[in-house]
Amino acid sequence: MLTTLLAVLVLGFAAAVQMASGFGFALMAVPMLAVVVGAHDAVLLAVLAGAVFCAYQAIEGRGHRDGWVVARLLAGAAAGLPVGYLVFRRIDADLLTLLIGVLVLVATAALAKGLMFSSRSPAADLVAGACAGVLTTSTATNGPPVVLLLSGRRLPQQEFRATLTAVFLVVDVAAVAMFAAGGELDRSLLEVAYWCLPGLLAGGYAGWRARALLSPERFQTLVLALLALAGGTAVLAALT
Repeated sequence: MLTTLLAVLVLGFAAAVQMASGFGFALMAVPMLAVVVGAHDAVLLAVLAGAVFCAYQAIEGRGHRDGWVVARLLAGAAAGLPVGYLVFRRIDADLLTLLIGVLVLVATAALAKGLMFSSRSPAADLVAGACAGVLTTSTATNGPPVVLLLSGRRLPQQEFRATLTAVFLVVDVAAVAMFAAGGELDRSLLEVAYWCLPGLLAGGYAGWRARALLSPERFQTLVLALLALAGGTAVLAALT
């Protein structure tokens, strides 16, 4: 029961961060969940929750997304998803926790430095999509490749969010189907995911309200600090 409660709190907090800042759901949730429920279950829970959480945002912004970019990113992701799943199946839990923590720290550093890719070529979309696909089914932290790519194109905020969430929704749903076909989603995990739904809704609402309390710059600084803490915690947990 305590484990379920902690998972609810983690996912609710990650939902608040995502809704308030526009990024960070999996980056925030997965390293903390890895400490609470173990690395493999953390990936599964984050993908399940991500599919649910992205659905509303993707539907809401459907008129603003760049359809061609979404299509190319998804084409690349289709190639990457099976590769990530093989990594997920074969890697040790402690090593996976360490990998998650390191990836989150690297992504946090890249976001803090404002790193972005300015290429507008279709090939860049395919590569970023493939990386996102691999990361989705291996660690659930699929955001950085797509965020860095779209940030470099200086998209308007609505188009950026709509394109991002459309890609994440489809990729997460595909990953859930792949995990289900592989027998990864047992009844106990689905029950935990079910009880996490109220936490997602509450966290999302809190994050929406929080947009008005802090300036975007201050909130992004806070989010990056929390991401660094979450990634560092996962690394320490894996090494101890």
